[in-house]
Amino acid sequence: MKRLNIQTGASLIETIIALFVLAIGVLGVLSMQVKSIQYNKNSHLYSQATFLANDIYEGMLVTPDDANNYVILYDDPTPSKPNCITSTCTPSALVSWNLNNWRNNVESLLPGGRSEIESVDGQYVIRIEFELGYEDDGTPQTYEYTMVADI
Repeated sequence: MKRLNIQTGASLIETIIALFVLAIGVLGVLSMQVKSIQYNKNSHLYSQATFLANDIYEGMLVTPDDANNYVILYDDPTPSKPNCITSTCTPSALVSWNLNNWRNNVESLLPGGRSEIESVDGQYVIRIEFELGYEDDGTPQTYEYTMVADI
């Protein structure tokens, strides 16, 4: 009577190789998850910048005759905020109120947020600058959203 050698289980080497292949796959999935979260955050910040630029543009449309009063550069101080909620504001006071709210929103909603509005050849250029992470040397990556609009 002949006896056949039948393998009844996996060898240790086959098990280690299978675990190694599984680990490589899991690391790939984790890497994609980390990138997905990073891209989602970047997309959110760009959306915020777009919303904020549109917000001040709509404010400019409310008082088109005073649109030139909205011109403010990055280094210019933020105008003081008049009380336009409980009292009636003049158009120039409304400009100050809009700029104050806008600048405060840019600074609070975007990391390293800065903003400016320039008048160039009859058009208004709205710029919002913000940070998206850091370079390898530790300096922040600064991005700028620019919107060009007519009033």
